Amino acid sequence: MDPPNVSCSNVTTKLFLVNSFLGLGFGSEYTNVDDNYDPSGVSYNVTTGKDGDLFPPGHTPVTLFAEDTCQNVATCLFYVENTLTELPVNCPDLNRNVSTDVNKATYTFNPDFGADDVTKSASSYRYHGGGVSVSLTLGGSPFGSSVSIGTHDVLPSSMMTY
Repeated sequence: MDPPNVSCSNVTTKLFLVNSFLGLGFGSEYTNVDDNYDPSGVSYNVTTGKDGDLFPPGHTPVTLFAEDTCQNVATCLFYVENTLTELPVNCPDLNRNVSTDVNKATYTFNPDFGADDVTKSASSYRYHGGGVSVSLTLGGSPFGSSVSIGTHDVLPSSMMTY
């Protein structure tokens, strides 16, 4: 018995699940020609579906396995592309007036906003690892620093681990 003859196309993650891979569509994204075709014999080296593996921005290689009813196996390699170029998050408004330190011409930088104030702009986006962390500085001065009274830029940076 001959093994299945499979071919695959590269795919892009869907807008409604921006960093998840749902699987390839038979006939459009992969073909499987075999005299002993088994529709349940198709699998991947990753977990598919909305609760499956998460894909970082860029191209990730994935292997499709096709096993027929005679246990012959064929594989094909394709790439899942996640086109995100930045985290799909909304940050809090950082323009605000603050009170100065009592009897001093300084302000101690202790912001009342952080990672919990960052929300998803794509509701289906799933965070990798522990989620989003936010690092804030005030004109380059870290959290807890005292700075002179005046206008300063709050510089937030968000980070995510894959």
